[in-house]
Amino acid sequence: MIIHSPSGILPPVLVSPPVHALDVPLGSTVTFSVNVTGENLMFLWEHESGESLPTSDSRFSGVRSAILAISDVRTSDVGGYICSVTNSGGTVSSLARLTICESMY
Repeated sequence: MIIHSPSGILPPVLVSPPVHALDVPLGSTVTFSVNVTGENLMFLWEHESGESLPTSDSRFSGVRSAILAISDVRTSDVGGYICSVTNSGGTVSSLARLTICESMY
């Protein structure tokens, strides 16, 4: 099927979404990534609460890329992370969930 958009650019296509859920220990680093095809793609990761991720917080890297990394994971980081990928043809989004695993000690 061929999809035509008013801009002449096809909307982004999600090839592989981020891992649905990651269970990590406190203080670790977690990475979520998406594989998307399309032209002129713009990426944005947000918390499921709708809050933008702090680009000034060095614990968060890749907020505007295909790969989001969160270092020194804290309990306040728990929840869903939505990656929205946009171009002039449309938007595609995908959700990944972060949980904290119980301590082994």
